[in-house]
Amino acid sequence: MHRLWEDPMGRKNQAAIVEDAYRAGLQRGAALRNHLGMGGQPNTFDVFDVMLEPDETPLMDVPLQYGRWYGTDATYIHNSTFAMGRPSFVAATMIGSAIGNASRRSAAWAAAQPQWRENQVVRTLVTNQRIMCWTQARGWLSFWFRGVTAVYPEPANSTVTLEFSDSEPLRLQGYDGSSLCVFTLAILHGRKALYSHPALVDAWGY
Repeated sequence: MHRLWEDPMGRKNQAAIVEDAYRAGLQRGAALRNHLGMGGQPNTFDVFDVMLEPDETPLMDVPLQYGRWYGTDATYIHNSTFAMGRPSFVAATMIGSAIGNASRRSAAWAAAQPQWRENQVVRTLVTNQRIMCWTQARGWLSFWFRGVTAVYPEPANSTVTLEFSDSEPLRLQGYDGSSLCVFTLAILHGRKALYSHPALVDAWGY
């Protein structure tokens, strides 16, 4: 009898592979938290295809799911209808046109509401000064830690959300999201926060 997460050939299905990858990422995050919490230094590496500041140190170079939170202007095409014929036909035509316009207006309003946009997997380079993301439309974007006004780490969900004083909120999520939570919190609040922030305590304990 085969287990539910294996196919007849004994290979794990995609859902189980993804689950294992997230579990391994959470374990890496816990190990990094313990390492930094005990005074250890992060492993650094060289980056040759991106120009960094002279005193900037790379910490992570991983793919993550990227998203930005913002709204847009609501626009829709208003159709004007002119009908001739029997009164019942004219009334039905005008009602149909009004319903169509209302539907388009509602859809445009809903699409314009603030929501996570630009969702894509991006190369994410994390340094001691910023997070850099390579996006499809705009290439490299830099999110400097000095501009952060709020951070919401969710290591249990492999996600971190950042708010900034000068740009839209940023959300990054993926297999190494928990490690990003650790680095981000240590940089912004100091290493003591790694054992006091509720989200990290919930994920890994004290």
